[in-house]
Amino acid sequence: MAKDSISYHIGIWNEKVSSQSSNYREFRNFLVAFKREGDAGHLANSFVIFCTDNSTVGAALYKGTSDSHFLLKMVIEFHSLLMKYECQAFISHIAGTRMIARGGDGLSRGALNEGVM
Repeated sequence: MAKDSISYHIGIWNEKVSSQSSNYREFRNFLVAFKREGDAGHLANSFVIFCTDNSTVGAALYKGTSDSHFLLKMVIEFHSLLMKYECQAFISHIAGTRMIARGGDGLSRGALNEGVM
């Protein structure tokens, strides 16, 4: 991939994952993309900015824990991946209305010709 290109990931959940909470699905989607980029060598010595409109995921990452077993496992996985790929991350919660207004929400819904894309 070219150094100045944009990488994005789109997928469809199977029935097993579709029954999980939106917190789980959104965070899992990020982790899947994060692993792909890390395994491709795109994260070494990088600074990742993770903006989410999911306040539950944002809070779990900020606190480093969650009452939800699934979210706690993913928080631990996220921090393990940061160490594995030798990168740092900044987590930011952004209101969904602001993401939509600024054009950053379309990609998460598969709309490749709207907003920042």
